[in-house]
Parts: sequence; structure tokens; C-alpha cells
Amino acid sequence: YEMYLTDAMQRGLVVEPKIVSFNFMLRETEEYQQIIEMIKNEQDETRKKQLIEKKAQIDELISGDTDITEHVKNNISKKESEEIGKIIKNTIQKKDGRYIVFLPQHSSDDELTETQYFEEQEKKIREMLFEIDAEPEISRLSSEDSKSKNHRAITDFENSDSKHLKIMLAINKLNEGVHVDGINGEIMYRKINDGSTILYLQQLGRVIYSLDPDKQILDEDIPIVYDIYNNYLVQNINRTVNQTTPK
Repeated sequence: YEMYLTDAMQRGLVVEPKIVSFNFMLRETEEYQQIIEMIKNEQDETRKKQLIEKKAQIDELISGDTDITEHVKNNISKKESEEIGKIIKNTIQKKDGRYIVFLPQHSSDDELTETQYFEEQEKKIREMLFEIDAEPEISRLSSEDSKSKNHRAITDFENSDSKHLKIMLAINKLNEGVHVDGINGEIMYRKINDGSTILYLQQLGRVIYSLDPDKQILDEDIPIVYDIYNNYLVQNINRTVNQTTPK
């Protein structure tokens, strides 16, 4: 699967989505740790002050409310969520389009049922996308729901012709084996660890489709991927595909 998809992307046989990465997701990066080390070792007071101010700007964004229940699963603060929403608002091309949101896996540790978990995640997504659409259509694929209910959710999602943003929340249900037509993009709201390239490509593959050599694709029709945790960079897909993507 990995070789087939990346090879097809290299050859230009399939659409290559626009990848939006998020450079402010800094809390676990080497750069953030380097700033801390540089502050510790800097002798020049002026330079030290500049570094402390830079660290303070980062801390203001990533600190605060990440321990609140509805945010801890993603380890994203409300401030960060607001910034993500602004970036999506400024870059989204189809405000009535269809977008998949891949959520983190639900764990029994949070003492929530899967339904409650989806409700909390939905609340966060609504807050994030509020300035784009105050009343988006949000559906979900859940292992707690019957096969027929999930199938109906996909059908309604594909066929809706409303002017609202259409969002499908999913955990693992869309990783493989389920095809959804007419996807304009996705929000990767799940951090994928290094070495999980196949999982990443399964999720990325939801927005990739074959190109018609006789038909020019419009820029607005190229799917967009909001890669919140910069999974594209973690998996080093840029090197594999040998393409440059916008930030």
C-alpha cells in the first residue's frame, strides 16, 4: 500500500493534496528544547532577554487549559484551537465542502462512553470551525452504531447538497476499506507516531483519487489536508514523494 500510493504520487497519476502544516505546535519539538538550553547557557544579557521573550510567546500559546477534560485528549489548548480555526478559515477553499476529521483513538481511561467521547470531540470541532460556519453538518462513524446506521451516515454525508460545511468525524472506521466520494479535504486531528507510515497513508488516501489525463484539475478542486500534528513531516513523506507542499 505504502509503495503503491507514494509511487502513484511520484508519477503524477493521482491528485497530490495540499498539506497545511502547523509550525506553532512546538511543545514536543527539539527547537523548543533548544531555546530552553540556549537561555540556560547564554551569557549576553540582551540576547538572553530576546530568547526569554521568544519562549514566553510560545508558552502563552501552549499553556493554560490543556488539562481540561475536553482538550486533554488532543493535548491542544483552547488558544491553539482558536489559532487552528483561523488558519483553516484563511485557507479553506470550499466552505460548503465535505471534510473528514480523523480523531484520536478513544480510550476507556477517560471514563467516557464512545458516544460521550464523540460529543466532546464534536464540541471542540464546532468551536474551531465556528467562524467558518456556525451551523456545520456534523456526522460520525462509530463502532457503537450499527453497520446500517454508519452506512446511512456515509450516504447522507456524500449526498448532502446544503450550503453548510459538511464534517464526518471518524476514529479508525475510514482508515481502510471504506470509500467516500466527493471529499474536499480532511483534518488530521490525531497524532501519528513515527514508524506508522501505513496508518498515515491510509488516512491521507481518503482524499486521493486518480487524475484524468485529459482533464485539467482546478486549483480549488485539489483536496486540502490540515495536518495538525505535522504527521506529513514526522513520516518524512516529503522526501519519499519528492514534492514541496505549502505551510
